[in-house]
Amino acid sequence: MKLFNELLTVEISPLGAELSSIRYQDHEFLWQGSQKYWKSRAINLFPFVGRNYQDSYTYEGKTYHINQHGFLRNTILEENQINDTHGYFHMTDTEETLNVYPFHFDLEIHYHLKETTLSITYRIHNTNDTDMYFGFGGHPGFNIPFVDGHLFNEYQVDFIDANNSKQILFSEDNLPTGEEENYPLHNGTILPLNHSLFAHGILLLKNSGHKAVLSHQSKESYSIQLEYPDCPYLGLWHTPQSDAPFICLEPWAALPGRDQILEDLSTKPNTIHLKPNEEYTNKLLLTIQKQ
Repeated sequence: MKLFNELLTVEISPLGAELSSIRYQDHEFLWQGSQKYWKSRAINLFPFVGRNYQDSYTYEGKTYHINQHGFLRNTILEENQINDTHGYFHMTDTEETLNVYPFHFDLEIHYHLKETTLSITYRIHNTNDTDMYFGFGGHPGFNIPFVDGHLFNEYQVDFIDANNSKQILFSEDNLPTGEEENYPLHNGTILPLNHSLFAHGILLLKNSGHKAVLSHQSKESYSIQLEYPDCPYLGLWHTPQSDAPFICLEPWAALPGRDQILEDLSTKPNTIHLKPNEEYTNKLLLTIQKQ
């Protein structure tokens, strides 16, 4: 699917309804994938964010096995293009999904373009006659530098409305330990980027607000603003222990399974709980600006 206006051109793949290109003024801002660093570009995470311990969980006495970030990213979705600036993707449960996630659901991902802002709206409808439990998140990657001549460590993320940010701690197996600690930002909101931030994996923050702006420290060139009003966590990641020329800004509405705990899905903390016939909605806003 291709959406476009006079300013922005956006392409989305039916595989996982994953963004595949964001072009503005002949510049490509979305990471284009690489076997060396990370082959994906902007995966959507459902019905789990991250991993569960031993890639497993239990529900109503049965153990299920599911891969990291769930099955949405590996599913071909039905494509519905409404016009040049609006389209959506749709999927429902299948026999294959029920083998790893025992719930019926109806899912839509809407992409809408207005000027230099791309809005992404996720709608998940519980079509069971019982409660439904799941995780949801985004995982878009962005090229750094935006333009030739800049360096990775000249960029920063400004968490506009951060308030006493905290880091969710992860184990060596990249699972939450259940612990957190204060994570002071420069001047209360600024995180200067460098590759060593990701030496051990994701940097996951809470209380970092709901708006992050990625830009060059000089405020020259361009900026990428990501708004995630319904996500309490934002992860920052690139390939660990590397000089990867990109960064992922990951809004999460839930957390992975805890380290050393085989989670029961109905009691797993930081999981979205949806009653029968209810609909869950989450919206992300991505804006490219020339500074």
